[in-house]
Amino acid sequence: MNTAMSEIGLVIALPEEFERLLALFGSGFSQVHDPEHGEYYYELHVSSGAGPCRILAAVVGSMGTDRAGRVTERLLQHRKLDTLVTLGMAGSLHDSLKLGDVIIADQIDSYLSSAKAVGGTDAEFEVERRGSVYRSDHGLVQRAVNFPFVEHVLHSRWQLECATRAEKAIPSRLLQELIARGLIRQLPELRVGHVASGPFVSASTGFNKWLQQRDGTLLAIEMEAAGSYAAAHERALPPRVVAIRGVSDLANETKDALESVSGDALRRYAMENAVRFLSAWMAAGTLCNLEAAPSEHDVLASSEVKAVPTLLGSQLHRLLIEAMLDVGQPQDILSGLRVLLVEDDAIERRSLCRILERAGVLTREASTGEEALSMLSNHPCSVVLSDLHLPGMDGFALCRKIQRKWPNVPTVIGSGFGASDMRQDVEDCGAVAFVNKPYHSSVLFAELREAAQCHRLRLVAAETWPHESQTWVMLSRCRRAIAEFVQHNGSQELFETVMRHKVKECVHSWARGAVSGTGCADGAERLLLQIAKLSEIMMRLKHGVPLGLGKYLEAMKADLEDAYPELIVQVTVPQQLHVEGLPEVSALFLLACIELVDNAKDALNGSGQIQIEIREHRTLPKVSLKVWNSGPPIPPTYLDQVFREGFSTKGECRGMGLSLLRRLARRFDGDLGLGRRPGVEFVVTVPLSNQGLDSAQSTIADAREGLGEPRQVSQIHLLGSAAHLGRVERIAHAIGQSTQRETLSRLVGVPRF
Repeated sequence: MNTAMSEIGLVIALPEEFERLLALFGSGFSQVHDPEHGEYYYELHVSSGAGPCRILAAVVGSMGTDRAGRVTERLLQHRKLDTLVTLGMAGSLHDSLKLGDVIIADQIDSYLSSAKAVGGTDAEFEVERRGSVYRSDHGLVQRAVNFPFVEHVLHSRWQLECATRAEKAIPSRLLQELIARGLIRQLPELRVGHVASGPFVSASTGFNKWLQQRDGTLLAIEMEAAGSYAAAHERALPPRVVAIRGVSDLANETKDALESVSGDALRRYAMENAVRFLSAWMAAGTLCNLEAAPSEHDVLASSEVKAVPTLLGSQLHRLLIEAMLDVGQPQDILSGLRVLLVEDDAIERRSLCRILERAGVLTREASTGEEALSMLSNHPCSVVLSDLHLPGMDGFALCRKIQRKWPNVPTVIGSGFGASDMRQDVEDCGAVAFVNKPYHSSVLFAELREAAQCHRLRLVAAETWPHESQTWVMLSRCRRAIAEFVQHNGSQELFETVMRHKVKECVHSWARGAVSGTGCADGAERLLLQIAKLSEIMMRLKHGVPLGLGKYLEAMKADLEDAYPELIVQVTVPQQLHVEGLPEVSALFLLACIELVDNAKDALNGSGQIQIEIREHRTLPKVSLKVWNSGPPIPPTYLDQVFREGFSTKGECRGMGLSLLRRLARRFDGDLGLGRRPGVEFVVTVPLSNQGLDSAQSTIADAREGLGEPRQVSQIHLLGSAAHLGRVERIAHAIGQSTQRETLSRLVGVPRF
């Protein structure tokens, strides 16, 4: 059981709101003074469903995002927190959200943080709604969504306590009238949705409609969360963040009238409902649970899957995985990104600023390298975008100086001259990318996104591995390799789906190793090599090129025995392996070997025996792969779950899953099952015709004689099954010239197969 003390930070706007918290949690808070900033924090030790927790609360003292952001930043500097909660009240922007309901923000829209006034006459203008969007912690949001069902007893108790409190806090006639008009419920509800955060108190339907032109799904509006979220998200190792808001008004013309007849009763009721929900959530162990309880998936991988030992490790583990695996997905990372634009052409500089600002980028400008260095000294930024040809100091020289003084700030260099003859110069100066001019917006935005992630990775590397100065370089290479893999293998085709699962597993394994202290740089280099090998398999498969199955297995044996001296690996394959001429079946066997051997290695904990055998049966005819290990047998209680959809022997959200491998085998009318030998044995069997094996041998012979690109083997020869032909989609024979091979070969060399 995890007995670590969980640290929870609370940010509350007003003293009267903090009084509601004190009234519920009691007077057990002790004061903590921060003399450097003159702040006071209030500490409370509580017990929860997941163990002891320590709450550190900060009172902002006024409404507004600026002050909330500063208080939150100081709180995070004062104490390293696992979770940050902003607690308070909000106004409803949607008819479905009633007075007293509680909303959990799944994202906070800082709708005016980079607003712009445009157009109009002397007396008129328009304000463009622009600002950063910050997401709440996904795990906490999902727990809020499922709270009424998973914790139905606590949820019902919360509703009843709130209803009882409403009868005492709100005058009876007013309460009945509000219920009759449908403005308040007899039992409050818990909602999850988007919340707007900014400098305005809304009491106008027109203003609300103006807000919803930016995001039609906004449910509520408040004034502090954006500042707290910004402060948290800008840290290298951010805490989990979530906002809890009780609905105190309808954010329209009824606001003043309701306050005049109710006094502060509705505000007290809304805040108490939010505080009571916080208490219920803590009772459920949601906020204090550093590590999820072991799932049934972890039982089969107990030798490899270990709890992250510290709170810092838990945060780092989550951040590393997110940084690597968000490639290829829509991102809001440009919104709020601070970019210093260095360009000597004033017209081009202003034009580019407008393009970036429309994407939510916060820009600063400089016309020379010297001016850029001065700007960086006074105004920190996340990324520098510089022209190559500048008066005086050029872009390369500027980049070198930036790397020496601000090593965590990546530089992107642009020029109207091609990058082919400048690649070495770009790498030598430390720039993360070279972009050709004139800039194409999609290309430029893609490089800025990568640079922003690079900035984040550099901060993580600098804070976590201060003695490994080049760790961020390897992390960035890994991320780019994953991005290229996803770009080239992003379809729903089954082979590519399996491959993406394997890449995800590799990232999870690497992150756990990095956090547990086995070394980040070495692990990242191995991760890069794994991705290169998987990319090579997919490229050969798409081109219909023989995969060298026998050579790959021998290379796997050598790698395993080098890494694990106490591991004995035996590989048995025919001298002439005809199935190598069937790219799809070879790819299936390669993937099965990778997954099953990884499982075996983890089960043996690096010590024992692994046997890999491929047999081609001419008389049946079929081809089979057997992977056996000398580890303990699978517990009988889990035998019926091994091939269940979504199940992975490596733990939740890890590994490609034996169910996917079985689906892949059945695509060829084959199967994946358990063998009968003592220990653990898996067997992959695929039926083949003799004609198919002969055709495969002919394909290999053509390739060896250099008679052009190997042809794709006919599916009729492959399986001899007419029924199967209608179910199998043929892999494209050629996909055109790919830069993926060049990139991966340049990074790690041609992998051994």
